[in-house]
Amino acid sequence: MSIEKQPIGIGLPVELEIGAGLWMHFSAHGTAADAEGLDTLLAQANFYFPEHPTSEEEPKKLLNRIVRGDYRALQRYSQVYAGSENFYAHSAEVLYKRPLKPKLEVAFVDVPRTSFWLPKMVEVQKLYKQFTTSRQGVDATLELHKNDLYTIAASQQAREEVIADNLAKSVPMIQENNPTATLLMPIGSMHTALLTRLADRGIMAQSTRQPRTIPVDSFNMYIQKRMTGKEVERDELLHGFFHSLIFMALPGTSTEVRIVESAQLTDTISNNDKAAILEEAIQWRHNTKTNPGAKMDQKVLSLTQALDRA
Repeated sequence: MSIEKQPIGIGLPVELEIGAGLWMHFSAHGTAADAEGLDTLLAQANFYFPEHPTSEEEPKKLLNRIVRGDYRALQRYSQVYAGSENFYAHSAEVLYKRPLKPKLEVAFVDVPRTSFWLPKMVEVQKLYKQFTTSRQGVDATLELHKNDLYTIAASQQAREEVIADNLAKSVPMIQENNPTATLLMPIGSMHTALLTRLADRGIMAQSTRQPRTIPVDSFNMYIQKRMTGKEVERDELLHGFFHSLIFMALPGTSTEVRIVESAQLTDTISNNDKAAILEEAIQWRHNTKTNPGAKMDQKVLSLTQALDRA
């Protein structure tokens, strides 16, 4: 059977015809546009592992009801569990619209939310607020940014180990009963190391995309670097923070398109100019009285565009 490849998102090839075995679908997951192609993949799957940290029974039951065409379950899930990111609400809608055959079963392999994930995310949000509202200079702000990045990296590394362990238990049991089953797990593009973690556990997963071609913003790229045990240097922190602000300021419906566009703009600016722009933006935020934290990304973008035009 030939593998059909079509442009998805920004034109990177995605294998839309998947067969037996475990398939990982790595993509951004911020907007509904980021779920492009997911409907075709889910239509072929027999087992679906959602990226969903939870220890609650209700979302598990809701997703299994959604697969069977329960619209009330879709409404409940979208309102309570999909969060603020449109990707998850849209993914649930894709699941609802999926043909009833072949039969799809939903299984959970992500981390428990209450005992594992929620405390770490509370800490991350606290650190994120510290560096995004910092009134200190660039170097002090970058140090706060580093603390946030390192905390995320440690939690995501531990999370990936749990997911890999759970898949290593679930996949062989499923395949023993159904050797030709197609298993699908869509997950964020920063988690491509799961392929190696699974291989280390004897599970050979395939990817619908070439991992090295998937756009990843600099912040997540340096999280990935830290997850390998390497230090993130000052210039990398500066680049990553700057790129994140430019990314947040740019409009658009596709996260991956915005990643590429913001990277192109970020790469035109020298590190010295990045530091100068951030310093001016921090001082501007210190002096303004109107919700300064929410506007720093727009200030950095306007200063960058002015420098780029000069």
